[in-house]
Amino acid sequence: MLFLVFGSSASGKTSALDALRPRPPERLAIHDFDELGIPSGATKRFRHEANERWVRRALEYQHAGVDVLLAGQTPYGELVATHSASRLDAIAGCLLDCGDEIRTARLRERGPDWWSRSSGCLSDYLGWAEWMRRHAAAPVTSPRS
Repeated sequence: MLFLVFGSSASGKTSALDALRPRPPERLAIHDFDELGIPSGATKRFRHEANERWVRRALEYQHAGVDVLLAGQTPYGELVATHSASRLDAIAGCLLDCGDEIRTARLRERGPDWWSRSSGCLSDYLGWAEWMRRHAAAPVTSPRS
């Protein structure tokens, strides 16, 4: 099974993973989507290709009898629309979210170095968080090719 915890930046995904990592790894592999590396100026196409790589990795774990918890910003509907997703025994998604005031404070705490590496401004992150909320309420998937 693949468990996707998704949400915009500063929603608490990394903190949640850090709290879960001490668990014995025999039955649950815990990963951050960004482990694959995120190129500067990453596009939707990059995200779709990375989703497929993560699903294929989850299939390897599934063959070994291990479930996967994956946290990232990829929308649930995009993950389930990947080519190989239908081969998974199951996929579940959960939006991890926080209010805009908390997100704003957390993002500002990251400091100027983080912002200089970031490809967006505060309104971009708040807008993506709002889109994620709407998506979690009514996921839209792309047709499979």
